[in-house]
Amino acid sequence: MKKWKLLLLGGVYVASIVVIMPILLLLFMLIFDVHSIADVTESATIMTWVTFTHFALVTAFFCIFLRKFFIAEFKAIKSVKWFLGWTFGGWGLVLVGALISSIILGFISGDGYDATAMNQQLIENLTTSYPLLMFVSAVILAPIIEEVIFRLVLMNLFKAPDWVNILFSSLAFGLMHVLSGDFIFLIAYMMMGIPFGFVYAKTKNLWIVIVMHILQNLFATLIMLLF
Repeated sequence: MKKWKLLLLGGVYVASIVVIMPILLLLFMLIFDVHSIADVTESATIMTWVTFTHFALVTAFFCIFLRKFFIAEFKAIKSVKWFLGWTFGGWGLVLVGALISSIILGFISGDGYDATAMNQQLIENLTTSYPLLMFVSAVILAPIIEEVIFRLVLMNLFKAPDWVNILFSSLAFGLMHVLSGDFIFLIAYMMMGIPFGFVYAKTKNLWIVIVMHILQNLFATLIMLLF
């Protein structure tokens, strides 16, 4: 893919966060008659709708802009066995990475270790209040957006060895998930991001890592809903 397209995708994503999300926040504050930002932080309704609408708009743009690319990637799948092998094998690596990071964080933090990042706590709270909207956001929309940005864009933007691209994309993936300030969980998100990058580097097929990401988020969401 040409570099200008990658830059456009990245620019649209950044603009959606910096410009579109504040507009959506104000819009839903008006709709739900909320008059202060302090009230918004306590309103699961507003945050759920802002998140869902933001994800839906970005996903729609990506699907339209990348429609020919997505079709070509689908046609490039070598076989069902190849696709499922890399998908479930890669997901297994994600689970192993999550387990290893949990052990590392336990040693770092000691007895006071809280295994739930602030980002994850927010998702759990919103999932409990609005399960359907958050299910669609977390399981379908987020994997498409994040794999387009962190694998397609960041791993093809610079001419560098695969291991450099994997670490760079995983670092960016981790930082995006700890913007709330709980940076100790950067390790956990990087350990999950590395398998996504590794599988993408080996297969060069975005559909595989998207489905891997869907499986991981589906697994995590079902655990939250059922337990």
